[in-house]
Amino acid sequence: MDTAAATSTAAEAAAAALAAKRPKAVTRKATAAAKPHAAQRRDAPAGTPACLVALVVSCLATCDEKDLDGLEIFAGLKVITQAAVVSGLQYRSLEINDGSEQDLTADSGLRMAVAYMCRCKPKAVVWFGTPCSSWVFLGRANSKRFSWWPAGSDPNLSYTVHHNNLANITARLALLASALGLYFIIEQPATSVLFLYWPIAMMLCKTGAKRVCIQLGQFGGDSMKPIELRGTAPFLQQLADHAANLPSCHNGKALVSCKRTWGRVAVTGKRQALQD
Repeated sequence: MDTAAATSTAAEAAAAALAAKRPKAVTRKATAAAKPHAAQRRDAPAGTPACLVALVVSCLATCDEKDLDGLEIFAGLKVITQAAVVSGLQYRSLEINDGSEQDLTADSGLRMAVAYMCRCKPKAVVWFGTPCSSWVFLGRANSKRFSWWPAGSDPNLSYTVHHNNLANITARLALLASALGLYFIIEQPATSVLFLYWPIAMMLCKTGAKRVCIQLGQFGGDSMKPIELRGTAPFLQQLADHAANLPSCHNGKALVSCKRTWGRVAVTGKRQALQD
């Protein structure tokens, strides 16, 4: 089983936990009937990042129904969305490879993300698969990141600046998710320094996010590949406990090779194994 399939298996476990407690869709008409004297204007909830307030107010004004159980952002292969749909959940995904209109660095993509979040039911889950290539151990030679300097030591590297921007977007949308009464989860490989990046670290502190680790090998992956999950979803610990009781099913495929020369260790990634 490849990494994508293992991630899908892990996602199905998370989706099943969410499906068991999903709330019913809530319409604005039903809410208005319950509170006939409520004001028609819908303000952005407390805790909304200032840069998103106007957009949130605009999206809430046109949101007639809370019909989504969750949203996957930076979706990649969309294994979370696929697992959620299989479990009977109403999910949406955002992935730039599916069209430029889903580019979160553009106004259109950001508006789409906020609009979907405004349609999510209370306690829905927003899952972030924030691109990790510049944050993990093997990519730091290109991004010039260090654990003591996660933002990157060279401010002129467009590659690093771009990924910092994606992290900033992740932090803002995660704060918005909490403000809207939603849960969020951010997924990263264990060697990633994303969670040390200041905007992300501050967001995690403000929202009281929890940390768990799982290994994709426990879900049939080609390698153990430890994954770190940070978020506010209450089932995170349940997922970690479930994973801890699973036998390792991976085939022992090494992701890197190490060579020691004169006391120094050179680590080289194995391209095909990493792709799998």
